[in-house]
Amino acid sequence: MTRFPRPHRRSAASAGDAARAGRPLIWIAVVGLALAGCRSTTDSLGKNHPDTPFEEVLDVESAEVNDKLEAAYQQLFHSADEEDESIRRTNPDGAYVVDVLTGDIKTDGLGYGLFLAVMLDEQEDFDALWAYAKKNLQYTDGARSGLLYWVCSDDGECPDPNGMSYVATSLFFASNRWGQGEHDYAADSLELRDAMLHRQDDGVVDDVYSCFDAEAMVVKNSPIGDIRFTTPAFMLPAFYEIWAEDGPAEDAEMLRDLAAAARDALVRVADPVTGLTWEQVYLDLTLGSPPGDFTDHFWVDAYRVGFNLALDIAWFGGNDDTQEVVDDLVVFFSEYAEEVPFDEYKRNGEELSETRSIALAAANAAAASGATPSAGRDTLIRAVWELPVPTGQNRYYDGLLYLLALGALSGTFVPY
Repeated sequence: MTRFPRPHRRSAASAGDAARAGRPLIWIAVVGLALAGCRSTTDSLGKNHPDTPFEEVLDVESAEVNDKLEAAYQQLFHSADEEDESIRRTNPDGAYVVDVLTGDIKTDGLGYGLFLAVMLDEQEDFDALWAYAKKNLQYTDGARSGLLYWVCSDDGECPDPNGMSYVATSLFFASNRWGQGEHDYAADSLELRDAMLHRQDDGVVDDVYSCFDAEAMVVKNSPIGDIRFTTPAFMLPAFYEIWAEDGPAEDAEMLRDLAAAARDALVRVADPVTGLTWEQVYLDLTLGSPPGDFTDHFWVDAYRVGFNLALDIAWFGGNDDTQEVVDDLVVFFSEYAEEVPFDEYKRNGEELSETRSIALAAANAAAASGATPSAGRDTLIRAVWELPVPTGQNRYYDGLLYLLALGALSGTFVPY
């Protein structure tokens, strides 16, 4: 397969003028050229815009795309099937998303659930998820006040910046989409963002730090303890740009710097040929000196990096370097599109497993939503369309990434 030309990678810059020009230009990027093809249609509001990637590549109507996404959401979040019960469960406090394999209630599942609910206009689901989380997953006092547990276990000792970033952003979108409903979405979002960004401003108390390292300018793996490593998939430049636009003015410059640093970091940890990234690295973006704690592996967490970059490309334009990483990933995984890809590789693309991963197939398609039009991109988009809704014991992670892929490729994900 012919590879994309590779210009010299330069340091990633900020998202540029489009990120600072206000929401209208972002909407143009989302429903316009960034997430879609080149043909023009007219939607129900009379606005001309290119087709979504699914419509462009598969020549299907928007109604069929919407039906597929809605059916998948209903199966994964509302199915009463005894063998494949939904990953969303209810109790008197509200609702939660559960990893059916382990029984854990995780903040990342909460974050993805809220993000999907606000994007699909499922306010009742959103309110139930957030009601449960506020009562059961959020610290209410002490140095951790306002932060969220990663796993709702007996000790709850590991707040997760990835899940919290999705929660804070989804709450903000909910405020803009629905106004103040059952919850004060805007206030809750600001409270969480403030805890993530400023917890150690007046010094470290009870070993609780801010979620971002002030020197390295990247998100840390946890705010508990002086953590000196990160997970690249936790880096969400598009979200930091959203926070910069609509949060406290005094945070705007820092947040745009964090967005620029996240783009630069994701380029630096990506292989220059395959686009694969390491799963975890030290804050200097290395694996450490052998025998270091981190290995040369692209595995479960790293799957989401391509989607993070594609979302930033769609909403804020990304930059040439992040576009190249996404295109490299698409080229690499398009060669596996006839079958579901293996679940683990070295960063250079060497296969490390014979186990297949539905989650990775979905993540690759989500990344393709932001890729340069090509045969490889189209192949990954077709492949995820043909996948059935995930079932079985792995349907938590498989299903969430499947929904993220369908949402990205259907043009559903817009920054409210």
